[in-house]
Amino acid sequence: MIADISEMRHSGRDKPFRYSTVSRDVYYFANSDPDATLVYRLHKFREEGSRLEYESSIARKADGVTMAYLATAKEAIRS
Repeated sequence: MIADISEMRHSGRDKPFRYSTVSRDVYYFANSDPDATLVYRLHKFREEGSRLEYESSIARKADGVTMAYLATAKEAIRS
């Protein structure tokens, strides 16, 4: 959920509703306290046809420790 919210904030509020997540690999390295400030970083983004691919990470702001690395693929929703 954190990744989806961060991607939405990065790409604009309407774009995520036009795509559905088809895969996501998450590599966890650490945790945080519930009230910790987190930093989302987008490392790679590719849009090819109706497919979006992201590689991103989430880190704790306080100490910079990377908590997770994510690889996400989304496909356009066809109406």
